[in-house]
Amino acid sequence: MHLLSLKTTLFVVFVFALLSSLRVSGSDIWKREPQNPQPTSVSSQANTSPASPTSSGTSTSVPDPPDPNSPAILVQMTEPASAKNILYKIGSNITFGWKYSGDFASGYAPKSINVFAQSSLDQNNYYTIAANATGNTTKVIWITATESSLPMATYRLYICDERGLTGVPMPGALSVFSGLQFGMYTPRGRTDLPAVLLARERT
Repeated sequence: MHLLSLKTTLFVVFVFALLSSLRVSGSDIWKREPQNPQPTSVSSQANTSPASPTSSGTSTSVPDPPDPNSPAILVQMTEPASAKNILYKIGSNITFGWKYSGDFASGYAPKSINVFAQSSLDQNNYYTIAANATGNTTKVIWITATESSLPMATYRLYICDERGLTGVPMPGALSVFSGLQFGMYTPRGRTDLPAVLLARERT
């Protein structure tokens, strides 16, 4: 009986020691690894700061402002040589040539040239003579035979750069040109044109 009691006591001591060991190990694990750890936050600072330029990127240089006292560059027609009583036959090839009144400011030369004609009978439409021609273009040919319908009327010529017909005049840059008027006729309808346009025919 005494021996059984001793064995029971030793068993209880062993179990108690084992439980104590497990309790200490579990407590240590709890301290080192929280049961519900918070997620690690990722800083967004790298996304909010401006991106650094790379060697492969392209940069666009902004030209220096032109001298405010410099005049705008004007178109001066060289062909036709005269700006009065100009008459062309519908179906013919018409050459328009020009030069400029001065040198463009650095960075303000035309990147492209556009040339249009507008009939006095329809001021909502333009006939495209040249579109996005190279910036150094100073002569164009209008092949009127390719136009589907050209009314017999007075026309106005427009020349502008890539900013279009609404481009605002600025120092050292091209000013929109609209200073040439000319008449166009069909051979059977010449007498319908104003007398001032009949005074000179150019073919």
